[in-house]
Amino acid sequence: MSTADDNETKSIVSSESVDSSVLATANPTRIADAPFNASNADCILRSRDNVEFRVHKVILSLASDVFDSMFSIPSNLKDQEHKDGLPVIALREHSSVLDPLFRLCYPIRIPTLGTLPFSKLMDVYTAVDKYSMDEMAQPILDALMHNAHQN
Repeated sequence: MSTADDNETKSIVSSESVDSSVLATANPTRIADAPFNASNADCILRSRDNVEFRVHKVILSLASDVFDSMFSIPSNLKDQEHKDGLPVIALREHSSVLDPLFRLCYPIRIPTLGTLPFSKLMDVYTAVDKYSMDEMAQPILDALMHNAHQN
């Protein structure tokens, strides 16, 4: 990865990260539902509403160049929050966006996107674009088209 790519990813992470200490006082954390509560996870991604997704870096790295770059950035261990020995990365998206996004990446049943409201589908699509998950876009576009025809 080039230095320009590394700087761009650092910018995405720093500009999109949320001060988790502020969130923790306003909203207690909770663990996401399976499969994002795995004891063998190697990273915690915390949503805007303080839901902690215990994820496997390799899976998200394969699905997203942005996550691959994010996980490869060396962090100063003093500044990096850890929980249960795992690094914690705060993301700007709500858990209702991250859950279907991550489910599209994991080798599990594809989430039922057609039941999500149009605005939530747009939020998930925006996250797919933000995290460069091009392979995940088609199921969301299909659900958006289905939703648009229903309304």
